[in-house]
Amino acid sequence: MSPLRSNILLTDLDRELERRGHAFCRYADDCNIHVRSEATGARVLASITQFLEERLRLNVNAAKSAVDRPRNRKFPGCRLTAHKAPKLRIPPTSIDRLKAKVGAVFRRCPRAPHEDSRVRCGNHRTAFSDAFRIRSAMMTRLRPSALAR
Repeated sequence: MSPLRSNILLTDLDRELERRGHAFCRYADDCNIHVRSEATGARVLASITQFLEERLRLNVNAAKSAVDRPRNRKFPGCRLTAHKAPKLRIPPTSIDRLKAKVGAVFRRCPRAPHEDSRVRCGNHRTAFSDAFRIRSAMMTRLRPSALAR
């Protein structure tokens, strides 16, 4: 689902979560709802799944849905650390994916001179460093609790 379409369709979900008083963070169709206990998390997961399927008529992927600690879950491109003052970190899987893309660009190839490889790699490197810089700047200005709606 495209981010614009999901934002339009899931506005009702945002309103429902705000009405219930939950701390949550949603980007496009990915949503993290923060609660204090695992039992509460299981109850909220069941009720929100029911809300999405019955009221909004959307399918929920059970394989991607879970009740877990924030440090064990990945939100699009970032993960919270398990410290008293949590920080946003780039997950190892995202770093490995970037390394694989850069490695593919820089593999030795007689037809691709070094300068050409640097140009082709530029977009991945720039996007990755920009995302890291934005997340770092966010965390210096905001506490993770302030990021939740």
